[in-house]
Amino acid sequence: EDGSVTPVDSFTLDFTPGRLIIRGNYAWILDRTNHKIYKVSLSDGTIAKSYSLGGRGAAIFKDETGDFWIPLETHSHVVKLDF
Repeated sequence: EDGSVTPVDSFTLDFTPGRLIIRGNYAWILDRTNHKIYKVSLSDGTIAKSYSLGGRGAAIFKDETGDFWIPLETHSHVVKLDF
């Protein structure tokens, strides 16, 4: 959210299937609470950005154009990540 770079080991991230997507040199990972998604650099393991979802995310899906969609369990809508 603030654009600062933070080492991954300072967060508890969940690497379960459906909660991680790779795009370019980054992994996009839902945190354990499902309320945030982190953009993690694959080259050095730092968190480049984080986004609050405004609800509890169920999983991450990538469509044929490469856009990411996250259905929210706590609401009846879907979040699209814009890059």
